[in-house]
Amino acid sequence: MPTMCRHEGIPSGYHLDTIETIVRKGTDCPPKAGRADAPNKLKTRWEKRAEAKAIDTAVSRKLWRYVKDLSDKSPLHANTLQPWVARYSASSFCSHSVKQEGDHIQGGIRCKSKWCRLCSRVKAGSNWAKYGRQLSELPELHFVTLTTGPRATAAELGPRVDEMYRVFRKVYRKLKDTGLPLAGFRSFETTHEDENDTYHPHFHILISGKEQAVGLLKLWNKAYGDRISKAAQECRVVLSSDREKVVQEIFKYTHKTVTNKEVKSPHALHHINVVTFGRQMFVPFGIKAAKQAVQAEDEDMDTETTNVEKADWLPFREAVYHWDDQAMNWLTSDGHQLVNWNKTKAHRI
Repeated sequence: MPTMCRHEGIPSGYHLDTIETIVRKGTDCPPKAGRADAPNKLKTRWEKRAEAKAIDTAVSRKLWRYVKDLSDKSPLHANTLQPWVARYSASSFCSHSVKQEGDHIQGGIRCKSKWCRLCSRVKAGSNWAKYGRQLSELPELHFVTLTTGPRATAAELGPRVDEMYRVFRKVYRKLKDTGLPLAGFRSFETTHEDENDTYHPHFHILISGKEQAVGLLKLWNKAYGDRISKAAQECRVVLSSDREKVVQEIFKYTHKTVTNKEVKSPHALHHINVVTFGRQMFVPFGIKAAKQAVQAEDEDMDTETTNVEKADWLPFREAVYHWDDQAMNWLTSDGHQLVNWNKTKAHRI
């Protein structure tokens, strides 16, 4: 049976899995100068950062305790586990302090970890700034999902992911050898099924051209043969009205961290972190990053801190805010908080 792409657009609110999209329209882009509502947008951004920080801190500390206990109970594996103890400790202190000078504020040092919501938001915003417009303007844009099956156990996940990356490289080379122009973006993601304690690794690809998308899907299916379900793979045409939403979808978390189930099962999240550590999770192909976005990212990475931003909602002052776990907010030494935000979601963690 020939491989075909479905030509319906991705409807509003569509998600290929349960992981939330981390880039919303306008969320991580600085407001244009001179707009009256700019301070409110900046305040909203910091409220979202406070929520992400509260969740990050709770999750990182659960992971830290889990790995620390493993290390204490298994001295033979301590050398392997200790680096992870340090990484999760660093994540729990990501953006721990915020400095205010007059009516401007600047966030603290970032951990730059894949499992960190704060740093993932920065990475997603960077990818959007560098590649969002180029991807949105590609002709005949298709959204392709490539996976394997059945779901992997913990022992199977590492070898499964190794094979997926190896097969994708071969498939991409074969498709390139056909002479078709290739342009798009690839991301990798792993979800965890708590009920069966199994994992679902998969690629999301945005690619220009129907022939390219169908060819990619055919080569993937051929490489795996009867070992995978053809019905589990997806290939959808992206309508012009859905382009921005779908492009944002490609820049999301590499795995889910914000559910009660996974926080109660830190072994799953840690296992995903170990398996995907050092891998390229986001890869553009056939498109170039916007020059201004690259320069801005390079300047930002030099300091490892967030950019200086205006904070018109705060009184004009010199102050340093430190994260307070109980308040779930950045506080000054005299108790002034940086933002007000709804803490309902964070209280679930």
